[in-house]
Amino acid sequence: MKQCFTFENEEYEIFVENEVFVKDKCKKEFYKTSIINLDETLKEQLSVYKSKINSVNFTIYITLFLVLLVSNLYFIHFFGYTFPRFEHNLKNYSIFVSYMIFNVFIHELGHIKSMNFFGRKHNKVGFKMNFYVFPSFYVQLNDIYMLSKKEKLIVHSAGIYINLFIILTIQIINTLFLKMDMLSVSYIFFSLALLWNVIPVLNSDGYKILLTILNKDEFENSKKNHFIIKIIQIIGVLLAIRSVLLWF
Repeated sequence: MKQCFTFENEEYEIFVENEVFVKDKCKKEFYKTSIINLDETLKEQLSVYKSKINSVNFTIYITLFLVLLVSNLYFIHFFGYTFPRFEHNLKNYSIFVSYMIFNVFIHELGHIKSMNFFGRKHNKVGFKMNFYVFPSFYVQLNDIYMLSKKEKLIVHSAGIYINLFIILTIQIINTLFLKMDMLSVSYIFFSLALLWNVIPVLNSDGYKILLTILNKDEFENSKKNHFIIKIIQIIGVLLAIRSVLLWF
């Protein structure tokens, strides 16, 4: 990872890694440019950015993330990729809905708290339909442009990370003590949804992680996007069309 630099005054904040990101504090807008466009006086005022996470801690984080992911895959395999039988009653449906709502809340909270850890705030929490088909909650994180690559990867993956830990813990307790079929159903359903969120399509967390790794940004004008982003967007459109066709 390259060294990062930063500069801040009352009007602007600048962050430099591979590219230069400028935050206009008055207009609350963000701009992307190249280091060659900064004047020499401003370059001299840049200071080294001190991240709260070093390479060792980042490696530990990624390792634990992969361990949690593999562990959950093992548990899904343990149940044979099938949903346990359960009774259709109000109690079971309440458990399922509560399980989903709780984990969605924790997921978005993971993004927010990871931003807070790096000294940044989220803009808003909202709901949208990806490609007008797929329902999705989201957290708007404009200030993420002012973080290093390692920090961005942590913020984008934090929701998945905390979900993997919580659902695995709940399922271990359920398997050993509670033995509630509806919790197992909820676990499998949410696990599959979470794994889908890891796949880099449909503006998922996996998609944002991939863009961060590749040092790419998605523009509103699709013509400016990198060919990899265009391919992913086409795949998203095809998935949306396929989903609509399956409804009929």
